[in-house]
Amino acid sequence: MIVPGLICYWILTSSFAPNWLVKINTKADVLLTIFSTFSFTMLGFLITALAVIVGLSDKPFLKSYTHYGYFSEFGMVYLATLFSLLASFALSTVAIVDNSWLAVLFALIAINVVQIIMVSFLSYKLIFKH
Repeated sequence: MIVPGLICYWILTSSFAPNWLVKINTKADVLLTIFSTFSFTMLGFLITALAVIVGLSDKPFLKSYTHYGYFSEFGMVYLATLFSLLASFALSTVAIVDNSWLAVLFALIAINVVQIIMVSFLSYKLIFKH
C-alpha cells in the first residue's frame, strides 16, 4: 500500500526529477491548499461511507462478513486510511510554514489515493453484495 508513496518520494528527491516538479516549489501555497482540501474532503467521504455501512449492519451479508473476520480486515484498512488522511491534512498545514515537507506530502497523498480506491472498492462490495 505504501509503494506508490515510496516511488513518488524517490522521484521527487532524485536528481532527475522533471522540470515541472522543480517549478512546483514556486506555487507551493496553492498546491498545499489543494492537498489539505483533498484530505479534508476525503475524510468526509469516508465518514459518509461508514455511516452507510453501519446503517446496513443488520443485513445478513454484513453479518457473514463479521462472522468470517472480513469486516475486521476492512476496519483496519479503513482506520489506516483515516489516519493517513488526517496525517496528510496536518502535514499540509505544517508544510505551509516549512516547504521541506513537500516531497513527503506528495508521497503521502499518493498513498492516500491508493487507500481511497481500496476503501471505495471494499465499501462497494460490502454495500452492493447480492
